Amino acid sequence: MSQTDVRSFGDAQSGFSVEHDAVALVVRVRAWGFWGLEVATLFARAVVDECRAVGEPVGLLLDVTRLLPQREEGQTAFGELIVGLRTIVPKRVVVVVSSTITKMQLLRIAKDRGVRDWLYFTSDLEAMATLTRR
Repeated sequence: MSQTDVRSFGDAQSGFSVEHDAVALVVRVRAWGFWGLEVATLFARAVVDECRAVGEPVGLLLDVTRLLPQREEGQTAFGELIVGLRTIVPKRVVVVVSSTITKMQLLRIAKDRGVRDWLYFTSDLEAMATLTRR
């Protein structure tokens, strides 16, 4: 990514990072590990705040290829993200996932909150191409 500012939360075992590509107008989130309450409670606000700071329609890429299936607090964090994104309406949300279980978990969370337009990929390149397509 170009012209980025990366903020990280958590540690090497569990956490997430948020970065904004000012040229592509993409916010990229990388999530990893098995979240406890401390990391989970930071997630939605950090992502929504970064998207809001862009100030114009932004694409959101969630890279969860290293995220383990989550307990209640991690699932709640993704639900809160969906609710928070409704206030800014990103132009598109794409998810890069490697685990079928994690994908199923995120699909269920999204469906329970009425979201059916997130796109799921196994390749970061495909996801970015979809986000940056005009």
